[in-house]
Amino acid sequence: MKTTLRSDKLNCIVIDDNPDHTELICHAIENALREDAIDYEIMTFDSPIEGLAELPAGSDAVILIDYQLSGSTGTEWVSDFVGARVGPVIMLTSSGNQRIAAEAFREGVSDYLLKDEVIRKPEKLREAMRESLRRFALEQKNRELSMQLKLSNSELNQRNERLRELTESAHRFVDDVAHEFRTPLTVIKEFASIIDDGLGGEVTAKQQEYLRFIIDATRDLSGLIDDFLNSSKLRSNMLKVSRRATPVTSIIDTIWPMILTRAGAREIEVVREIADGLPMVYADADKAQRTLLNLVVNAVKYSDTGQRIVIRADRHDDDCVRVSVRDEGPGLPEEACRKLFERFSRCCDEMRQESISGFGLGLSIVRELSGINLGEVFVESELGAGSTFSFTLPVDQSRSVIKRFVSHLSQRSARTVVAAMRIECDACLREGFKPVAVLESACRSNDLLLDSLRDDRILMIGADRDAISMRDRVREQLIRREDCRRMLESGQLRLVPVGQWPVAQLLTNLDLSDFEGNRTEEDHAEFSTNYR
Repeated sequence: MKTTLRSDKLNCIVIDDNPDHTELICHAIENALREDAIDYEIMTFDSPIEGLAELPAGSDAVILIDYQLSGSTGTEWVSDFVGARVGPVIMLTSSGNQRIAAEAFREGVSDYLLKDEVIRKPEKLREAMRESLRRFALEQKNRELSMQLKLSNSELNQRNERLRELTESAHRFVDDVAHEFRTPLTVIKEFASIIDDGLGGEVTAKQQEYLRFIIDATRDLSGLIDDFLNSSKLRSNMLKVSRRATPVTSIIDTIWPMILTRAGAREIEVVREIADGLPMVYADADKAQRTLLNLVVNAVKYSDTGQRIVIRADRHDDDCVRVSVRDEGPGLPEEACRKLFERFSRCCDEMRQESISGFGLGLSIVRELSGINLGEVFVESELGAGSTFSFTLPVDQSRSVIKRFVSHLSQRSARTVVAAMRIECDACLREGFKPVAVLESACRSNDLLLDSLRDDRILMIGADRDAISMRDRVREQLIRREDCRRMLESGQLRLVPVGQWPVAQLLTNLDLSDFEGNRTEEDHAEFSTNYR
């Protein structure tokens, strides 16, 4: 027998209450195993209860059970023998049929044979036993591997849970320390400024120099604390978002004095280059300003006195405006650029510039804030040739905003659903329908619906803090098409911000009035819970 056995002996267990049939089956087993160089033992029982009681432990076995037993059928006992897991179970019958065979296989038998064929053709029994033992060995191996995998997963889950607890504890500690630092730091900074201004008495030039060091140090430390607190808010999804049409020049002008102050402290020149004819962008201006300021502060850190920083705004593509910050610093190797936007990743770690302060949160905050504004971040750098950091903002056009919104969801949130499909066609989900891809493709063609509008349709805007505003943006574009406008007015087409309701339930629910209409601030808050 080619199958590898767990032990040196194969136990052949025959359960049949007909002595004549039992004897014939035993002869068939002997003939079947005659050519195989293995040791075997045949055990016979006329009762399945006796057979179960005498099952050998720790050795290989093949159980051959008759279908027709006194007071019961073999299929009634198959699950007990299969559950014992000592070996495969083969059902024998004098005159079987497809119904009996199907029932036996449902209970877990490895094979189903007619006694007449087994007696006349021992080789058929040999093949059945060989194949059954092979499958049983594979099942046992799979079971063992599955148990090992479950054990490993359990241990990994325990470690991950412990790691999460430690991480949360560390985050809470950092947040608490940051909050506690803010008050005394403000006191130090303000009193240093008072003394520097001469309000407490005459100050010598040397003392003013020392006070400048104190003020600069407290400002840097205040920036680190802001980074920690902003990172904490981003991690907890607590930042409020308010997007509206905004000129790019306004974003830059608002923080321009702060930029000049930061750069002036290091005697670094800052210039700006704004391309002509830039369109309005659809963004949270405060988040965009903080993004730009973080990039400028980062550029100032890695620039030397007398160097130059260029802030540029131009068209990235048809859908986005790009804002970039170019410095003349030391530059970065390509491998360092790949992990720059990760939390606690620092440029100076790659360049061994240990004197530069910071915890590596600034660029990770840039990435998060850019994502909130439905944009992306990029870095171009070369050792010895400086670096250019840039981020994009969507143009204030429905098509551009919706396209960026869909792209943002597809990259950032597997839990958020964006779909365009028939109300009654929930089978689309089971058939591998990819709603995000369909809607994104529709956006590219400047048409948010599929060409065929014969059926009632529902456009679901994801479970996101932007759900309400996105619905309004979509509606704004749809009403420009006469056929879509009529469908919206008649209720044939519905725009639904999806909150906590299951997709399948929403698709099969024909009365959608509870999910549509104006929302209160409380409703809006509900949608913000699943932002990420």
